Amino acid sequence: SNQAKAGVLTDLEPINADYWLEQIAILSSHGLRVLALTRGKVSKTSVNEGDNLGPEFINGRPEGKWLTMVGLSAIMDPPR
Repeated sequence: SNQAKAGVLTDLEPINADYWLEQIAILSSHGLRVLALTRGKVSKTSVNEGDNLGPEFINGRPEGKWLTMVGLSAIMDPPR
């Protein structure tokens, strides 16, 4: 897998999983929900309208690890 260098999608580098896990832990420790923002290319012929793109679509790709890590989004989810 790759990551976008400084968020620039045309400048990729090998993913630093330890960095991302540390950032997620920091944000989560403040009570925030964290979403990973990734990007990947899929041919039009591999997806049909109405397809359920669940975990098997993401994890079962023949290309292996095909998503590029772009960044994180932290969301405050106040108690109800």
